[in-house]
Amino acid sequence: GFEPVVVGPLSRAREFDVGTPVYTRLMTAAQLRQALGLK
Repeated sequence: GFEPVVVGPLSRAREFDVGTPVYTRLMTAAQLRQALGLK
């Protein structure tokens, strides 16, 4: 399944948009949180 990752306001979408290091990269929710500097 999928685990949601709440990143905050819509303005943060640029951090995982096309061309960013995390875009289309396979990772767990915990790994994505770490990559985006979330708790």
